[in-house]
Amino acid sequence: MRTERSLGFPLVVTVAALLGCKSMSYELATEEARDTLSRMVKDVETTFHREGATGPSHELPATTSPVPPDLEVVAGHKTQPNLAAWEAWSELGFSLVDPQWCQYQWVKQSESAGRAIAKCDPDGDHEATIHYEWAVTISSQAGSKTIEIAPELTVVDD
Repeated sequence: MRTERSLGFPLVVTVAALLGCKSMSYELATEEARDTLSRMVKDVETTFHREGATGPSHELPATTSPVPPDLEVVAGHKTQPNLAAWEAWSELGFSLVDPQWCQYQWVKQSESAGRAIAKCDPDGDHEATIHYEWAVTISSQAGSKTIEIAPELTVVDD
């Protein structure tokens, strides 16, 4: 007599494990994005105060290209950064050498405003599941410029 074995339990365990991995990927990407944007805005502040031939620059750095250039590169997994791509960020003094979950960019919106941006696709669905931005502004009063970093990052709903 032949009996059939139920695949229910192993299937449930497999699905639970996959969901756990996706949740962990999301948490790791979120943590990376928050930490990296925090470093980026601190480097923007350093650039603002950097001494040049005539004193501090008191300017925001130029817009950078996104790294990696396409979100698909980090879709669903970490990827080793292309160090040559980070060379374009030299004015900002920022780069990543560890594998990354997210795409990063600095956008200078005007002479007095910019945003550090992180987009992540930890679930591999080819859409930015995580999209954070951190605003930086310059204010001028009585001929003196000061840099202001938003107290926290903004969650962007695409």
